[in-house]
Amino acid sequence: MPELSAAVLRPQLAGLRAQIARRRRHRDIMLSALSDRIGRDLQPVPHHDPANAAGLALAFATPEAATEFGARRGVHRLIDTGRHVYTNWRSLQARNPLHPGFDPYAANGTEIDHGPGACPRTLEILARTCVVDLAPELPTPAFRLLASRTAG
Repeated sequence: MPELSAAVLRPQLAGLRAQIARRRRHRDIMLSALSDRIGRDLQPVPHHDPANAAGLALAFATPEAATEFGARRGVHRLIDTGRHVYTNWRSLQARNPLHPGFDPYAANGTEIDHGPGACPRTLEILARTCVVDLAPELPTPAFRLLASRTAG
């Protein structure tokens, strides 16, 4: 990390634990607000350590249901965020290895399809999954109100 970036980020470390704690509280609040819908029309994406989860993703039965829910404030469909390899796979398609001696495309000896149709099931899951912004900058009472409005 460049020194200038470190100088800016280092003071922020002091508040990191509080921010993570607030995210966890907000996650619990949102799950509570959605409790009557869980198992019916949405399901929290499984987390390997729920007690320490600081994020929340919700899976819906259909992309249309995710689109409707994703239109709410602080909610985004995963496929629309651009934060996954399947919407930004130019580097895979260009096949530019870091070093010619470590070229996984040449080592395989077969043609690998990295085009948009290569992972249809993954794209389908992304299209019906929403991520909820847990807004650690909001005070908990304000987030409770937001959660009740988001849950609908």
